[in-house]
Amino acid sequence: MLYLLQLEWTKIKRTRMIYILILLVLLAIGSYFFFIDKKSITLEEIEQHVAENVVYFEELVASMKKDSENLNSMEKEVISNMTRHYDGYVTMQEGVAARDWVLYWQGDLLNFSKQGENAQEQLETYRNSYMYPTPFTVLVHMDKMRWMEERAIQPLAIGLQNQTLTLYDQDFSDPQIEGIAQNLSQFYSSTGTYFLYHLFQYGFSLAGLILFLFLFADILTKEGFRRNGPIHLLRTMPMRHATFWVSKALAAILGSLLIIGLVAVVGLGLGTLFNRLGDWQYPMLIYGPERTYTLISLAEFLGKAGLLFVVMLAFGFSLLFLLSILTNRAILAIGLTVVVLVFGQQLTEQTLLVSWTHWLPFHYLDVYAILNGEYAILHNNPLLTYEQGMLSLIVSTFILLGITFGAVKLRKGVMS
Repeated sequence: MLYLLQLEWTKIKRTRMIYILILLVLLAIGSYFFFIDKKSITLEEIEQHVAENVVYFEELVASMKKDSENLNSMEKEVISNMTRHYDGYVTMQEGVAARDWVLYWQGDLLNFSKQGENAQEQLETYRNSYMYPTPFTVLVHMDKMRWMEERAIQPLAIGLQNQTLTLYDQDFSDPQIEGIAQNLSQFYSSTGTYFLYHLFQYGFSLAGLILFLFLFADILTKEGFRRNGPIHLLRTMPMRHATFWVSKALAAILGSLLIIGLVAVVGLGLGTLFNRLGDWQYPMLIYGPERTYTLISLAEFLGKAGLLFVVMLAFGFSLLFLLSILTNRAILAIGLTVVVLVFGQQLTEQTLLVSWTHWLPFHYLDVYAILNGEYAILHNNPLLTYEQGMLSLIVSTFILLGITFGAVKLRKGVMS
């Protein structure tokens, strides 16, 4: 087995196309990083934002208190709210100056405390509301801030940018408000850890799968089945037939993992070099059924996403192996594989009403949407979960490998 893996590695190293594609990927990563970096919020911008709000609310409270004797109860409540905002921003300013992020989040929590209280009170009454901001969105925002306070996480965004839109924010009282809310909810960060999140958002998808399939498209067909190719030399060696196939699968998976590792190192390196490493404990939202939710760390999110993508790769390569055996042409095999994956994903929309739809592997080709629960919510099917995706892809991979083995047995001149 080890000898075969070394042989496969030698063949891969001699393939020019792999080097060209890897170079193009690295150039794309570099370009994407500088695009993200231009949109990132810097610490100086956060300091400036907080300082401006301290001055703004200080002047506002001072002007409102001039006529405090003639104010009614509602106006006094407004002053109380403005004073709370002033105190909150002062606390945030102290936190930024001392780089004390626990203190910073305490101030921000104070700013949104009234909104959080109202959301908690309205939770039952407006549980099914779609009017922005929904109680769901506000409570998620509050819990994210508490999470970051507990772990002393440096902020990546300013103010309402931390209160990103959720799936339930669909109705807006005004198109202008909708535009502002959408702009605020789309923040970027070039810190190493969060840039990795941006990067794998595209990599751990159908597009990423297709890229890896292209990289290793000829891993079987280059052996020259039915054409007196290298496969016939391998047939004279004292080895089990299964060992040959396992070595091919391991070479494709390990080669893919090596490239993913390279991409991760480059992404983290760029972020750390031009910004900072970032926080692995940054909170990520996971949707649950009936408008429930949980928060997990960015490290756990990326780890689970990577695991699901590896299983997705196994499924994709098993499909490629089957079509390579049937067609014996790399271009034809990769073309048919892409067609099956793309059309399979499109056709899943037609199967949502059948009871066994969650067993179809094509549902699980968008890793982030599956992991954070968005896919299940959007398709109104709580069975389309991360765990079900792992199981479905693994079962489908073994089925395809079984069919491939059967196809090999039926063909003459192949190792059987």
